[in-house]
Amino acid sequence: MVTLHSSDGVCMYVSPASLDLMGYAPEELVGRVPHEFYHSGDFENKQKGFEIKPDKETFHTHPYRIRHKKGHYVWVETTGKQVIHSSAGDVGSIVATTRDLGCRKASGKQPLASEKKHRSLDAYETAVKSTLDLAGVVDREAIDPVLPHALRSYRGVKGDEIIGCKVCEVLSEKKRICNELRNKAEQFRLIAETIQEVFWVSTPGLQELLYVSPAYEILWGRSREGLYEDPHSFLDAILPCDRKKFCNFEVLHAQGQWDYEYRIVRPDKSIIWIKDRGYPVTDDAGNIKVMVGVAADITELKQIQEALKKGNRNLDRTVKSRTAELEIANRELKEKTDTLRELNMALRIVIDNKDEAREDLKEHVISHLKTHIVPYLEKLKSTALDPLQDTYVKVIEFNIEQAFDPLVSKLNSRYFNLSPAEIKIANLIKIGKTSKEIACLTNISKGTVDWHRIQIRKKMGLQNKKISLRNKLRSIK
Repeated sequence: MVTLHSSDGVCMYVSPASLDLMGYAPEELVGRVPHEFYHSGDFENKQKGFEIKPDKETFHTHPYRIRHKKGHYVWVETTGKQVIHSSAGDVGSIVATTRDLGCRKASGKQPLASEKKHRSLDAYETAVKSTLDLAGVVDREAIDPVLPHALRSYRGVKGDEIIGCKVCEVLSEKKRICNELRNKAEQFRLIAETIQEVFWVSTPGLQELLYVSPAYEILWGRSREGLYEDPHSFLDAILPCDRKKFCNFEVLHAQGQWDYEYRIVRPDKSIIWIKDRGYPVTDDAGNIKVMVGVAADITELKQIQEALKKGNRNLDRTVKSRTAELEIANRELKEKTDTLRELNMALRIVIDNKDEAREDLKEHVISHLKTHIVPYLEKLKSTALDPLQDTYVKVIEFNIEQAFDPLVSKLNSRYFNLSPAEIKIANLIKIGKTSKEIACLTNISKGTVDWHRIQIRKKMGLQNKKISLRNKLRSIK
C-alpha cells in the first residue's frame, strides 16, 4: 500500500491496495492520520516513526499492527521518505509504503500465519497502468485519442455522445482532464521515485518490462536501462544457489504467480536479501493484462530471524546440557542414597550385635562370679574374721551383687557426671557405711570423705535439701 502524507501526517493519497490490506477504500482513508489505526500496544513506538526530523530523510519502522476494517489486526512494516519542496529545506510531504508481513493477530492472541490470499488488484489498473498510459498522453499533448475513455471515467458519458457537443464544452473538459491527469502523473512520479522498494510493471511472462522505479539502481546497483533492454538481467545478480528457484519463472509469471525470496550480490560484493512479490492485473474477462510487483530489501528481517533461530538453538543446547547434568546429579544422588541406606542397615546390625554381645558378656560375668567367686566368699565368711576383715568381705560381697546395679551406670553417665572416686564413695554410702568406715576402707581422711559427700549431693541436686543421700542412692533404678 502506497500512501502520500502531508508534513503533519494527514493522508493525501492512498493506493487501491488499501482495500486488500486494511479493508478500506482509498477515499475512506484520505484526510485521516495513520495512528488512528495503530494497535494500542504499538502506538507510542509507531508514532515516533512518523516524526519529521530534518536530519533523517528516510525511516523504516519495526513490525507493528494496524486495524482492519473487520476488526482484526494485520502485521505490517512501513518505509517512508521525506520530500523537500522548498529551497529552505522544508518538508512538503512524505511518501510511505506499507507491506503486509504475512501474519495476522486477533485481539489477545499470538500472530498466526495468514492464509494465502488471492488478491484482486483491479484497482491497480487505474493507479498504475492507466496512470502510466495517461501520463504519457499528457506529455505528448495528445488528448483526443483518450478523451472518450477519460470522459467515461470522470463524467459517465459514452464516447459517441461527444459528437454534437459544443466545442467550448469539449475544450473545457479537455483542460480539466489534462489538469487532473497531470496531477495524477505527478503523484505517481513522486511516489514511484521516492519509495525505497523497487516498484515494477511488466507484461505476463516477463517478456517486456513496462516500468521499474529508480530504487532498482540503489538495491541492485545496476542501471534501469539494462533491465529495460533485458528484463531477465536481474537474475544475473542472484546467488547461484538461489537462482535455482527460478527454473520455470516465466510460466509462473504468465499465470500471475510471483513470490520469491532470494539473495543478490551488489557491485560492492555485499549480499542482501530481497522479497519480490507480484500481483496480476486482469481485464473484465479475467485475462492478465500486466503484472505489478514490489521488491523490498528484507536483509534486516532475515538477520533478526537468523538471530532468533541461533538463540533458539543455543537455548535448546543449554536445556539439553542442563538436563543431562541434572540426570547425572540425580543418578549420583540416588547412588549415594542407596549407599547411605546400606550403611545404616549395616550400622543397625552392628549395634544390635553389640547389644547382644554386651548382654552375653554380662550373663557370662555373672555366671563366672556365682560359680568361681561367691562360693569362696561364703567359705571365707564361715572362718574366724576380725571386724575389719569381716567388713572387707561384706564390701566385696555387696559389690559383686551390685556389679550390674543400675546405680553404677547412672553414676557413670553424664546425667550425674560423678568422678570414679565419687562413684566408689557413693557405692559405700548406699550399703550404709559411715564416713569414718569409708575413710578406713579407702585409706583417705574422713574430711575428704565428707567433701566428696558434699560434691555428690551437689551433682545429684540435693544441696540445701533435707533428703538422705543413702535413700536417694537406693532409690535409683
